[in-house]
Amino acid sequence: DNPTVGDALDQHLHVLESRQIEAIGTSRSRSNKIKREIGHILLSKLVMQDITDWLANMVASAPQRRCKKGGAPNLDPNWDPTDDDKKRKRQSTANRCLADLKAALNRAFNNDWIDTNKAWRGIKPYPDATGVREEVLDAKQQSVFLNNCTPEFRPLAYAALLTGSRYGPMTRWRVKDFRPVDQCIKVGWDKRHKRDRLAPLTDESITVFHHICKDRDGEEPLFVKSNGKSWGRNHQLRRMG
Repeated sequence: DNPTVGDALDQHLHVLESRQIEAIGTSRSRSNKIKREIGHILLSKLVMQDITDWLANMVASAPQRRCKKGGAPNLDPNWDPTDDDKKRKRQSTANRCLADLKAALNRAFNNDWIDTNKAWRGIKPYPDATGVREEVLDAKQQSVFLNNCTPEFRPLAYAALLTGSRYGPMTRWRVKDFRPVDQCIKVGWDKRHKRDRLAPLTDESITVFHHICKDRDGEEPLFVKSNGKSWGRNHQLRRMG
């Protein structure tokens, strides 16, 4: 009868999972972060100051690195709050978390869990916070990267270099998503235009995918681990030397 911000996030995540929304692992990670920080607040008590303070604290604090479950927080030792680029990156993270929070709160509002959306309606994301990654691996760097990947992970890593795709969506690709006749691969679903998102393939890419897909059933996951199971969230981290 007294739902919290955490309850709203759980409900929103449940809906996303039921609809198999892309990048659900990332959404869950951000939702868990938000719940740790402000998930205890009752929706009926939530005010704008709660959210603005939370965002400001996030931007001013060092980012956390991956740590062992139950271990002490592993904060970035190189964090410098006066570095404009690092600050922009923290603002970008805050904007993504804010988008997830507002989506969950809007769903709660539409479901009559709360009487007003005044607490978050007027909060805007940080401007000019989205940066562009300008780093591009040259041929030698790509070769070093692939040689340092474990053999079972190398096909997925190679395909990522060839297509520019990200790990999360690639773990959901099926063998049938490779379309050699059309010289492309289905990389996801375009929600706005209600159609498949296709990535064109070079001759080299087509040769690689032909090798990966040879004599396999179309419904199988395109990339599997050495034990035959699908790749999951964070399974790639220790496969990249």
